[in-house]
Amino acid sequence: GWEIPAGNIEAAEGIEDAARRELLEETGCVAASIEVLGKYHPSNGSGNQVFHVVVARGVKQITEQVDVNGVAATVNGTIFTAPGVPLELGSNGLLATAEHSEWVRLYDVAKFPEYMRALGLKIASTAWISGNKENDEASVKVLITAAKRGDVDLAIIGNEMLLRRACTPEHLIELIHRFKDAVPDTPVTTGEVEEFLLKYPQVMAACDIVGMHHYPYWCGIDINDAMADFDRRYREVVAQAQGKEVWVLETGWPSDGEVKKDAVASLKNARKYFRDFMQWAHLNNVKYFWFEAFDEQWKVRDEGPQGANWGMWTKPGAKRKY
Repeated sequence: GWEIPAGNIEAAEGIEDAARRELLEETGCVAASIEVLGKYHPSNGSGNQVFHVVVARGVKQITEQVDVNGVAATVNGTIFTAPGVPLELGSNGLLATAEHSEWVRLYDVAKFPEYMRALGLKIASTAWISGNKENDEASVKVLITAAKRGDVDLAIIGNEMLLRRACTPEHLIELIHRFKDAVPDTPVTTGEVEEFLLKYPQVMAACDIVGMHHYPYWCGIDINDAMADFDRRYREVVAQAQGKEVWVLETGWPSDGEVKKDAVASLKNARKYFRDFMQWAHLNNVKYFWFEAFDEQWKVRDEGPQGANWGMWTKPGAKRKY
């Protein structure tokens, strides 16, 4: 027989948001539109319970039903670790990532690519850039060697280099071309926030695909406006990308931490942003990496308390937060 998806409306959640969440959690589907048809009282002789009836149109299956902490989701890509940290995450961390993800993004070159391949993961590896010409060329050379072995599906040259003013656009472009000339069959990009991609369109022109970072939380955007903000900024980058595909290489929302203007770090908001972003990405056929797989306590030093709370999991082996 047939079963109609149903569930509770969470605190401070609207009818439409609740319907989208239940549809995703119970069926693995997203909808282009939700229309509220009306409401009724199923037991008006004994209680005041209200049922709202909605219809979902433009429904698209994005994942099989997966019951993990009440969230049904398969992430297109998860960010695995930062430089120098991969070994402590080990096989449990990779296994958890592989069960929920097609890609893994590394901020270094994969140490054990054969294990990642055995788990069916595609690998996005990074040449870590510091602005020191000699060190940067050595880092790109290591990435080139890995790509020639077939251990890199997407090459990333530097991470937010222009935001951090760690190098000039010209230096970054030179390194991107160095990789392209050596391994022309492996797509190459850089990871950068949208503001600097728009400021330096020549960097986008040098890349095979455009790699965008954006965090509504860091911009102080209210959770209810977060996806509208993201969509606007993404389309601004697409408009300047000269027809190249734009991937989201980083986005996420912390499950705890400080308030940034109108943005509140909480598990509830992290779950909502995850659901909303998932639906947006699949409806718009956008490839993406979710930041990040696991909480990393060392980030408190640089980012404050929210720095330790970006993970889908608190640690390998734990249940997913969302």
